[in-house]
Amino acid sequence: MRIFITGITGFIGGRLAHFWQQQHDRTIGGTGRAEERPATLPASVQYFPVDFSNLDSLNAALHSFQPDVVIHSAAMSKPNDCEVQQDLCSLINVDATAAVVAACEKMNCRLLFMSTDFVFGDHGPFAEDDAYEPVNFYGLSKVRAEELVKASAIDWSIVRTVLVYGQQFAGMHATFPQWVKNNLEQGKTIRVFTDQYRTATYVDDLVDGIDRIIQQRAKGIYHLSGEETTTPFDFARLVASYLGYDLSMVQPTTRIEMPEAARRPIRSTLTIQKAKSELGYAPRSLDVVLPLLF
Repeated sequence: MRIFITGITGFIGGRLAHFWQQQHDRTIGGTGRAEERPATLPASVQYFPVDFSNLDSLNAALHSFQPDVVIHSAAMSKPNDCEVQQDLCSLINVDATAAVVAACEKMNCRLLFMSTDFVFGDHGPFAEDDAYEPVNFYGLSKVRAEELVKASAIDWSIVRTVLVYGQQFAGMHATFPQWVKNNLEQGKTIRVFTDQYRTATYVDDLVDGIDRIIQQRAKGIYHLSGEETTTPFDFARLVASYLGYDLSMVQPTTRIEMPEAARRPIRSTLTIQKAKSELGYAPRSLDVVLPLLF
């Protein structure tokens, strides 16, 4: 099977590449922004430098590789950046998705589109068929991209996930638990939101769920996240406690006290019953995962 991953140098794309390159019946290729091949990519992965402002280069990479499956994980995903650069966000998150969909239609290949809990609003938990209600432009851009995928004639799947964390490769930004650890070990007090609720997702569980969708040729929308609802504040305190730091170094704050350019939904938690029953998806709890992170 030939699998093409847009954003293969990103956190999720990179983990998928490392997971699948160990399977001899998989040939992996993908795109990244860097002109030079990143050293963290497995040697067997075919790398295509692509600037998403140039959709011709994206099309050329896809048609050169001739995939059986495309995982479209590349995105402009920082909500504050999306809010202040809406044209760029639309180009990367919507126009590029349209180009990927069109290429898949021409090549008659499957598409798995990576989406987000931010397509919803404040009042989770949300199931796969709940109504869209994004509260920021990032969420709106992913709604528009999802609609393009759902309107296509190809075999498609959409995966929505939440606050993905885990061990990152060298040179990548720290995910939330590592951010907490890095600040605390430097003696810094951190302020963390108490009024945002998420079902945080361990990246290896997410990779397993995506692999199950590909293996089972599952179609439609699947929520792949953790099962526990937590706030960033409670998550940070759990990390601090596990690492033996003084819990007073983790201070509470709220959206009113620390406003951001893009409003975040209050409770964008996801239900995962569909993935559990149809795919056999079984995410691990935070207390099981923490010893794997540090």
